[in-house]
Amino acid sequence: RHICLNRCTEISKNAFENNNHMQIVVCPNVRTIGRCAFRYSRRLLKLYSYELTKIECAAFCACNSLVHVSTQHVLVIESSAFQNCYALKMLDIGKVQKIEPICFVKCHSLQHLKVDENATITPSAFGGCVFNFKLTQEDIPKATSRRCCWKKIAKMRNLCLQVKIS
Repeated sequence: RHICLNRCTEISKNAFENNNHMQIVVCPNVRTIGRCAFRYSRRLLKLYSYELTKIECAAFCACNSLVHVSTQHVLVIESSAFQNCYALKMLDIGKVQKIEPICFVKCHSLQHLKVDENATITPSAFGGCVFNFKLTQEDIPKATSRRCCWKKIAKMRNLCLQVKIS
């Protein structure tokens, strides 16, 4: 159920596709997760990788139980990488430079997402996701009108937002 890949530097395409036994994967030295590497691994809950820089197409597609991915150094996430990961709640990709189309489509549970503000995010990357957060008066400068605030929110790249201003 727990897999530790200490000596592995790359997980090749289709390596764990349809694997319904593993739940937690620790791969501290992996730099690339290949195309469809974990696709349809429906019991996979968590993945920890400290050196990961690239997640290829559909790497985690339809990993229905995947809740948390810790990959602080990832730079590129290719298309459909996390598509249909309904349970995904936490993703720390603070250094990401590029997020390709439909990466996070139907990741309905995504609550914590850390992304660099200069990252290139394609318009369809987060299709079907709803991010809930609350803005307070302290978050909005006093001279800023509500209209200006909504314009700023509208510029956020194709995120479907539910925003409350109190």
